[in-house]
This record gives sequence, C-alpha cells and structure tokens, in this order.
Amino acid sequence: METLSLISWNVNGMRAAERKGFLDWLKKSPYDIVCVQETKVSDPCVLNAEMLNPDGFSSYWACSTEKKGYSGVAMYTKEKPLKVEILKLISAKIFFPKRDACFYLILKNSLF
Repeated sequence: METLSLISWNVNGMRAAERKGFLDWLKKSPYDIVCVQETKVSDPCVLNAEMLNPDGFSSYWACSTEKKGYSGVAMYTKEKPLKVEILKLISAKIFFPKRDACFYLILKNSLF
C-alpha cells in the first residue's frame, strides 16, 4: 500500500500567504496533499497563474458564496485526482453549518 502525506494549514488569506513565501514553501514541501483553509478568495481567477498551477501540483478551490472574501478552502495535490467533488450549500451545511463549501477528492483508492 502506498503512503500519502497530507498537511492542513490555516493560511488566513492566500494573497498574504503568497507574500510570506507560500509558493517557495510548497515547492520544497514533502507533502503529497496540501490543504489550505481561510483562503479568503472569492474567485480563484484573481490569483496569479503560479498560485493556481504551481509546478508539480494541481489545485482545487471552493470559495465562499455567502460572503465575499470570507472563508474558502483549497487543495494542492502532486497526483491528479481521479475525482474531485465540491459540496456546496445544502450538503456542506449539514456537516459545517457556518460554512457553505467543502470538497473531497479521490486519489487512486483513497478518499480525502
């Protein structure tokens, strides 16, 4: 069985994280999956191309639709997932009543 490594990080804003060296850290990171919370990104298209598609990673974003610039999550993965599902509104609110988005992904035979 292959072992995958995962880290979760509350970045308190992706633009701030970028200014503080997030991309340099990500490139040197040994992790297969990097989850970030509190991205504070309403639309990932406003980010530069390197933040959206850093070398060696695919990224997936779920932004808040309730309040602009609020909350939001993203995942960077070294391996391209077989499936990515963004759970919006009703599904997410059942488990996370104060948030309106979350997602899961399937890598090979693993669910994250």
